[in-house]
Amino acid sequence: MPAQSRSAHLVPRIVQRPITPRSTCTTISHDHDQHWDGMFSWYRCDDGSELLTTEDIADTFEHGETWTVQRSTDKGEPESTAVLSAVYAGR
Repeated sequence: MPAQSRSAHLVPRIVQRPITPRSTCTTISHDHDQHWDGMFSWYRCDDGSELLTTEDIADTFEHGETWTVQRSTDKGEPESTAVLSAVYAGR
């Protein structure tokens, strides 16, 4: 995904990862689970994985020419994963 200038307070509501099979991740309202190394997750994916961040939801994504996330499966060590697309909620 090309880098885009977005306000710091806007975060994607839906994320797709280019993994076979592709999976879709959506935001959750509360994070009460235990995660790898005390990290947080504001996105759950339909394959059972989760996208981790050190604290804030906006820090879930590393913005560059290709956006990446830290994806964890079964509460294991996260791996850097490319984002295929991110959908923002409209007004």
